[in-house]
Amino acid sequence: MRLFLNCVAISCICVVVAVLFSHAISVGLPTSILSGIGIGFVMAFLLNFFLWRSFQKKLRALDNAILNCIRKGEMPTESYKRDELYGLCKRVCEVLSEFNFEKQKRESSERKLGQFKDILVRLQRVGGDLEALLRQLKWMAGASGCAVLSYDPEGDVFHVRFENGTSCISNGIERGIISDAVWRVFLSRSGPMIIRRGVSDRLSSLPFKAPLPYDLIVIPIRIGNKFYGIVAFTKEEGSFSHDEYEVAVMGAQLLSLVVHSSHLHERLTSTFIDTVAALAEAIDAKDPYTRYHSKRVTEWAVLFGRWLGLQPQQVDNLHVGGLMHDLGKIAVPDEVLRKPQVLSPEEFELIKLHPVKGAEILSRASLPWDVIPIVLHHHERWDGKGYPHGLRGEEIPFLARVVAILDAFDAMISDRAYRPAMPVEEALRRVISDAGKQFDPVLASSFVQFASQNMDVFVGRVERSNL
Repeated sequence: MRLFLNCVAISCICVVVAVLFSHAISVGLPTSILSGIGIGFVMAFLLNFFLWRSFQKKLRALDNAILNCIRKGEMPTESYKRDELYGLCKRVCEVLSEFNFEKQKRESSERKLGQFKDILVRLQRVGGDLEALLRQLKWMAGASGCAVLSYDPEGDVFHVRFENGTSCISNGIERGIISDAVWRVFLSRSGPMIIRRGVSDRLSSLPFKAPLPYDLIVIPIRIGNKFYGIVAFTKEEGSFSHDEYEVAVMGAQLLSLVVHSSHLHERLTSTFIDTVAALAEAIDAKDPYTRYHSKRVTEWAVLFGRWLGLQPQQVDNLHVGGLMHDLGKIAVPDEVLRKPQVLSPEEFELIKLHPVKGAEILSRASLPWDVIPIVLHHHERWDGKGYPHGLRGEEIPFLARVVAILDAFDAMISDRAYRPAMPVEEALRRVISDAGKQFDPVLASSFVQFASQNMDVFVGRVERSNL
């Protein structure tokens, strides 16, 4: 304010002085006044300009002095006028405001990055286990419930996995009022949305009119332009905070990658297994007496593995290992495989190479299943008299012991060129008699019990295969 008054006073003085000076040197009064006013304004402008430059220079010096004092933790020793301090304070406030804004942006970015890393680490720990993923996401988002609804266009149903805090429920829901409402919620926009408890305008076009009793976050699962379903979070007590909402969105985006990867993995796995099954059938077809042998061993191994209560990954290993267990026979001459008489010792030595050949073939590929031990050791014996390495007892991998029983059992109940098929009951008695010698005694006993409970599985399929 004082600077402004000083500028006005200087301007007036310049005008008066210029008018008096012009009047003194000029005869015409009007002309002298006009000239004086013009000259006065020019002088006033120049003086005010230099005064303002001087003030700005001094203000910058004061600004730097104060900032240096702040950095050093000292107090300024010079005295300053009130207008100078006012200008400095205003400038300091502006700088602090900009600094706080940038600091908040940086902290927000760092917090989001930290949350993203935390979510990623936690999801990596549980791998592809969807139930564990849902539990982690529910906990991190501060939600009371979390659900994944994936749409199956073939059956026109939603496959729902819901984590409610105590258990994970999985089922299919046909299109109905609620499911259509969910679809309309997320199809109404491409991004996520949060619906607060109570009446919401976003629900006005949906079939249900009652207010929601909880907060609801709905996030679409999209990869590119393809839509897979939605992830939904509910909060029965309190409301979702902004940070919880962002965590839910980030977690759902990562989950969408998991779902997409799962879809790709399922398709690739199905294609691979179909290819392997066709290869196994072609190998079995080299010998008319072993046609569909690998297929039967695989089906029975999967059923027996589930009956034993094995983990899903172990059952998958049995599935692929059963198909591939005779892969090495591709290196055995056809005349040996098709020989109608009993094999000579030399020919039998060639047959005994097929587990090693199969393992060598598989070792060149990177497979997600641990099947090489099955292929390599399914002809080992419990008493150590098997091949190729003469392993004994529990030295033999567990799944190889399972396939060994099923491989031998199928050979017993199938026709061979040198003998007819055994009845199933006789083959089961042979398994019991060879327990502790050829077979794992515990697994042999379990298999006989399993076969006795599922006799139709063996009798019907073998009879059809021997036709």
